[in-house]
Amino acid sequence: MKSGPLFHTRERRLPAAAPIRWKVESAPGRRGGLSAMSDSIGEKLKQVRNAKGMTLKELGDIAGLSAGYLSQLERGKSSIGMSQLGKLANCLGVDVRYFISEEFQSENPVMKSYENVVLYIENERSFQYRITNDLQSKDLLPRIDVLLPGFSTEAAHTHGGEEFIYVLEGVMTFGIDGKVYELYPGDTAHYSATTVHSWSNHTSKPVRVLLVTTPNSFKKDPPEEE
Repeated sequence: MKSGPLFHTRERRLPAAAPIRWKVESAPGRRGGLSAMSDSIGEKLKQVRNAKGMTLKELGDIAGLSAGYLSQLERGKSSIGMSQLGKLANCLGVDVRYFISEEFQSENPVMKSYENVVLYIENERSFQYRITNDLQSKDLLPRIDVLLPGFSTEAAHTHGGEEFIYVLEGVMTFGIDGKVYELYPGDTAHYSATTVHSWSNHTSKPVRVLLVTTPNSFKKDPPEEE
């Protein structure tokens, strides 16, 4: 028997519209995670670009990004999504994991809620929060994904590995293999990411989702034994 995606979902009415209030909070006693991560990526981007002898315009032309945007990114004044960061990494001939700051790596298996930082932003409508101290040695990659009202993936897509989602808050519209589901708090989906799928938030409130994926794109290969 062919196995397919597993769902736990119920039919309910959409909640009534409400005013939108949203903010990204910083951990106490430290710079906000988004600013710290943006600065780290920008600094490393500038170092690699200069080492390659490329101007902002040359890199922008290859990656399909404006020189002005890249300038802001290098100065920590702008954020970048993982797909765009991957394009820049390919253009510069480095692994995308190079841009992830080592300061967010720890051997402590416990992470307190105030330590969560923004891992990356997609289309300024989706925030992904890092919720693990170990991005680089584990097989699973867990994070909290927040979809702001109006967010939608650019198109139904596929990639390698598996995905598991658990809706914590809001109503998420989830499409997979030609079918569309409305997922409410407590609903889950577990599926092969090679199946065409999409995410959307068609409501007036943020959607918060626990997302666990494989493979972990940040995992570093173990050192070779001599």
